[in-house]
Amino acid sequence: MEYVEEFEEFADPEERPAEEIQREEDLQILGSKLHDLAQEQVQARDMIENRWLDDLRQYHGEYTPEELGRMEGRSSVYVNITRNKTRAAISRLGDMLLPNDDRNYGIKPTPIPQGSVMGEDEEQIKEQAREAARAMEEQIADDFEEALYYAHARDVIEDACIYGTGILKGPTIVNRTRQAWVTDPQTGQSVMEVQEQYRPSVERVDPWDFFPDMSAANMHEAEFCFERKLINKKQLRELASLPGVMLDQLRRAMQTEGSTTQIANDRRDDLREISGVDTVSNSTKYELWEYWGPLDKDELRACGCDVDDDPLIEYTGCVLMVGNYVVKAAMNPLDSGDIPYSVFNWEQDGVSVFGYGVPYLMRQPQKVTNAAWRMMMDNAAVSAGPQVVVNKRAVTPQDGDWNIKRMKTWLATGDVPVNQAFGVYGIQSNQGDLSAIFQMAQQLADTETNLPILLQGEGVSGGPGSQTATGMRMLMNNSNIVLRSAVKNFDDGVTVPTVRRFYDFHMAYTQNPEIKGDFDVIAKGTSVLIAREEQQEKLMMLAQLAASNPEFAQMTDWKELYKEILRT
Repeated sequence: MEYVEEFEEFADPEERPAEEIQREEDLQILGSKLHDLAQEQVQARDMIENRWLDDLRQYHGEYTPEELGRMEGRSSVYVNITRNKTRAAISRLGDMLLPNDDRNYGIKPTPIPQGSVMGEDEEQIKEQAREAARAMEEQIADDFEEALYYAHARDVIEDACIYGTGILKGPTIVNRTRQAWVTDPQTGQSVMEVQEQYRPSVERVDPWDFFPDMSAANMHEAEFCFERKLINKKQLRELASLPGVMLDQLRRAMQTEGSTTQIANDRRDDLREISGVDTVSNSTKYELWEYWGPLDKDELRACGCDVDDDPLIEYTGCVLMVGNYVVKAAMNPLDSGDIPYSVFNWEQDGVSVFGYGVPYLMRQPQKVTNAAWRMMMDNAAVSAGPQVVVNKRAVTPQDGDWNIKRMKTWLATGDVPVNQAFGVYGIQSNQGDLSAIFQMAQQLADTETNLPILLQGEGVSGGPGSQTATGMRMLMNNSNIVLRSAVKNFDDGVTVPTVRRFYDFHMAYTQNPEIKGDFDVIAKGTSVLIAREEQQEKLMMLAQLAASNPEFAQMTDWKELYKEILRT
């Protein structure tokens, strides 16, 4: 791979064609417009970023410097109940949405597939549609396997639980290298073949680098999106190897300092400080902005794209820019014009693309928990031993030290009777009352987050319903129900739109006719809310019923039923 290491001087403007000068002016106008648009979204998201910093501090159990200043001289312990609650939500939701033995999506033909006709061939066409749907589902499953979809999805779930918002991007086209051993049937010799393939992929987008249309209440209303990537000079040079990059624009971008092209705040130092990691000093970074949204026809032509002049057609595309310099642009590869970002909110806001996470929902219970525990520590410190009052007119220490110590000698002054020299007083212990406040705060955390402590595997011993297997099953099933809204948000926000875009991609670009058809995408997330214990109970009842009835026994696939019982 060759990179652009040196850049020649620009030609004299008077010697360049008028078309080239006009093209540069159009690119400059486009770059300035997108630069200003990105800056607007960054400013509109400032309050949300401050909320995220508070969420992250709470997740890591850290006070702000202002809070620590107010606690000077008193206890500053932090009882972190947020992290445990958040990790329970991440783990439980991941197990429900991303099962190891099943897919959380499906492809099925529409009730009346395109091409079906009434008559003798109707059932045959429907069967062909079902076969094509299964083939399309396998193709998308292969794409997800290659792209490590489930690993990225778990990162998205973690982002959503902590910050309230997780973003999955796809399909993105990547050049993936595959290695395979091929054996010659004649010689029997095996040779490794290395193949490069362009495949659709997915990736998790850091919420700190995602700037959607801030006027939209959800992604369906978002007209455009920006994604920021912080890169160094070496990575900026490597962009020259990408197809379609305008090298003259890239040269201009490289001649500007990284700091002068900055639009958004770099929060990496804040994140490192909260996580207890040393900051990195003086690292010059360039902001590579990726824009997805509508573009004018003249703007696309200036970027080298062929477009029609039909005023009824609205074009959407992708633009890469560094500062004000547009370095690459391309038409949206999806005919639907969809933006390749899927957003999952733990709890939706209703007026913003960004939602609320577990730390935000339990902000007040966490504060009450900390306050109660600090008061318990302060009260324990002063009530652990007596307060001693010394009458200096009655005695004086022989060693000159007024601190109370064992086996200490005091000298009587004779001014006041010795029996009036000391007074001992105890400070009342309020541990019981403060402990009650602490317990109520933990219960409030369960209530406000809608995440019962049962999800963490705690709090069931001795409680109602915990004495029998059936009662425990009911408790577990009821605890799963509270996650129904989060599961539905993931299905609607990530599963369905992502799989739909992969389906559109293969319909447009894959040459295999066996996977093409008129299909619908099914999200299976809500179906796994039924606990496996309940499924197993019903399967056992079915097995007993089939075994007791000869007609049912003949209709039962005992091998598959046995496998399903073992699976649950």
